[in-house]
Amino acid sequence: MEKPRRRQLITALASGLVCATVLSQIPKPALASAPPHVTESANWIDFPSLSSLTPSQGRLASEYDAGGIITNLVYCQDNANIRYLRTEQSASYVIFIDTTDSNKIKARNGTTGKIDYSGTDATTIINDAISAVTNGGKVLIKAGTYTLTAKLAPTTSNIELCGEGFASILKLGNSVNDRNLYLAGVSNWHIHDLAFDGNRTNQDSTADPNAQNCFVIQCGSCDNIVVEKCYVHDARNMGIQCFTCTNIRISDNYVMNCDSNGIQIQNTSGGSNSIVERNIVNGTSDVGIGTVDAIECVISDNEAYNPSLGLSAYGVNSSWGIALEALSSGNIRIGIEGNTVNGGPIVCSQATTWLDIIGNKVYNITQLDNAHAGISILQGSHITVVGNVIDTIVAGGILLTPDNGTVSHVTISSNVISNIGAGHYEDGIQAYACSYLTIFGNTIYNVTNAGIRLSGQNQNCTITGNLIDTAVNSNSILVDNGGFPFSDYITITNNVGTNCYKNAVGINNKVGVHVSVHNNVNTDPVGKITNPFGATIPNPFLNSSGNQIGVGGSASNFTSGTTYTANIPVDATISGGSGVSITTKDNLGNTIDNAVATLTHRLLLPNYTITCTFIGTPTTVIVQATIGQYGSNSSPAARVNYVAYGGLDLRITSTGGTSVAYQLKDGTTNTGGNSLGGTLASLTNFQITASQIINPGSFTGTLNVTVWAN
Repeated sequence: MEKPRRRQLITALASGLVCATVLSQIPKPALASAPPHVTESANWIDFPSLSSLTPSQGRLASEYDAGGIITNLVYCQDNANIRYLRTEQSASYVIFIDTTDSNKIKARNGTTGKIDYSGTDATTIINDAISAVTNGGKVLIKAGTYTLTAKLAPTTSNIELCGEGFASILKLGNSVNDRNLYLAGVSNWHIHDLAFDGNRTNQDSTADPNAQNCFVIQCGSCDNIVVEKCYVHDARNMGIQCFTCTNIRISDNYVMNCDSNGIQIQNTSGGSNSIVERNIVNGTSDVGIGTVDAIECVISDNEAYNPSLGLSAYGVNSSWGIALEALSSGNIRIGIEGNTVNGGPIVCSQATTWLDIIGNKVYNITQLDNAHAGISILQGSHITVVGNVIDTIVAGGILLTPDNGTVSHVTISSNVISNIGAGHYEDGIQAYACSYLTIFGNTIYNVTNAGIRLSGQNQNCTITGNLIDTAVNSNSILVDNGGFPFSDYITITNNVGTNCYKNAVGINNKVGVHVSVHNNVNTDPVGKITNPFGATIPNPFLNSSGNQIGVGGSASNFTSGTTYTANIPVDATISGGSGVSITTKDNLGNTIDNAVATLTHRLLLPNYTITCTFIGTPTTVIVQATIGQYGSNSSPAARVNYVAYGGLDLRITSTGGTSVAYQLKDGTTNTGGNSLGGTLASLTNFQITASQIINPGSFTGTLNVTVWAN
């Protein structure tokens, strides 16, 4: 009768009509007695602990780990497989500090749940765990401080090494004098969410070469390496260095207090394609972020602060924020973009080609030398400097100078440069002995010297469309050779200068013949030329190199019968002597003077010729007949025809003198051209364009003349 009653109860349960009191009437089966080797209590069942488990169908037991501690409960489903009854692991190995077992370092196998490695030496446990992941996988470092007695130097590829954030600390032990982590010849590593402590104060001193081994993370000859979201600090040498590596990404790390570089990419012996982005580097001695012979490297959106610790393991304390250096081939195709640098410059110190420096902020630099302008280019070509903000720099805003080689093909555009000098005479932009330089559309204000300066021998330079406000001690734009060979092929147009101590465009010393300065605007007079007029040439004759008359000669008079070609405009006066016959011709060979005995202020333009034959030597006076940047006198000589030479448009103000009669000619004929109006006793902002000719007449007394490039 039992079965019908149970059937009724089951039906009732299905219909929801049975209450708990009815259910309580269902008889319970009696418990069997505990099997052998199993201990029962009110709250648990103890299973046997076995040092090794022999599979047997239906067996349930626990086992010991590598440290002799009972850990995992296992169930033998059949004679071939053991199942571990445990929480699922998130990595191939989980490394942790067991505070219940004398703080031993342990590595739990993420597949079996077993403790495969256990001991007191963190370096050994971590190296062993990584080496065991032969087919690739993840090694997780749990929170805690792991003191390394030697460098971690795994040789396995395809590894993800990670922690639980900055609480997972790999700290170099005292006097280890080595790396925290060294990867050589591996590929496909992803390192993230870890803290690396280089323990720099407890490594060898600067004088000991061992200190040079103390990189925190160093990768050599590796491929496809990512280091991100790590805290790397207190390196006796560099924080992170990758050399001879390909496909590198170093991103979103915090790198602090490194006695050499914070981050460095080096491709001297090979490798390419590196990205260094969104890192914060705070406190270095040599360079915040640097490259050596890098190939195809982008350094973007990083922040570099305080590169002036002065503790370099190499004895080199450059104090640079971002730097490109070279040992052999140089850097190729580099982008430095969107970075913020405080306290150190962006420097291209050695050979670099195809470099873009775009959209960076550089400020607060106190050192005073060529390598500490806001952006310093000391060697390189095909360089673009665009859209940067440079503020509060002692040594200058942007400096181009070939300290370590040539500088050429540089474009400087749309930068904002301010507060330059701080007690020293420094420029907003300075180019020294460069070629193929374009400077346009920059805004420069509050500098202690020139807004833009060309010094030394610059070739093929264009300066246009810049705004310079408040050049405290100089010109808004200054061309200053400083006694070096001529600058040439220079165009300075459409610039605006305001509140400058001197003038908008200043021309000091001599520049080449292909110089164009026009359409510049200033609230002050524009471009004063200190000594605009040519002087008498003591030795105007060069009896070689085609026999020239003008500058560069070595003889004071003609060689009879020799034909001389003018190499610069000259004014010739010849008198006296005996048997004198003088013939002059223009550049097309047309005769101007034919066998005359004397000349009085004959103007000879470049490539005109003069021949003088004589028996008795005549008296010869040759004046350099130029007005503009070639001069050496502050006022003109009487009756000399002065040519506006070198491509400059000029403005002239002249007072004083007696019987002054200025006359302007257009320079269109071989005798000076057509007169442009009558004679003037004085000039006020008188306009003269390039190649026109002006003659002050037969005046006496002293003329007070000021000439500006317009």
